[in-house]
Amino acid sequence: MKNEEYIIGQILFYQQLHHHLPKINPKWFKDADNQSIIASMQRVYMLGDVVDPMTMNNHLDRKQLIKAIQYRESVWAGADIRKQIIEIQYDYILYELKTKIQTTNWDGGLLDIKSKLQSALDESVVDVGNDPTVLISENKSLKSNMIISCMS
Repeated sequence: MKNEEYIIGQILFYQQLHHHLPKINPKWFKDADNQSIIASMQRVYMLGDVVDPMTMNNHLDRKQLIKAIQYRESVWAGADIRKQIIEIQYDYILYELKTKIQTTNWDGGLLDIKSKLQSALDESVVDVGNDPTVLISENKSLKSNMIISCMS
């Protein structure tokens, strides 16, 4: 959750980070209010308005507006959110991959199972910049473990 708050606060505080807004998927945010706040920020940005709580006022309820203001006021250092964007996207993609694997019907032949697994893995790509080294090794380990468990 801290990454979500950090990203929103940084973008609201630093205008030079607004260019990241079109790259962010609101679904990456676990908190429903944060999803609404980031979607509102995107709408305001795409309309060419200044992205701040006052211009987002028409798109948010009172609680969400207060949260946005609190996030902006808690900004403490630096105007770089790439790491946090990658982390929330990674968490979302990992959750979606695990859900897809758990809900997939694994009946069928080896080629059918391999095709379903490959499709799930192909959809689980972090595409906002370069993966941190830890995430790459963890993702490779996850893929290896899934392939081994599906084959046994």
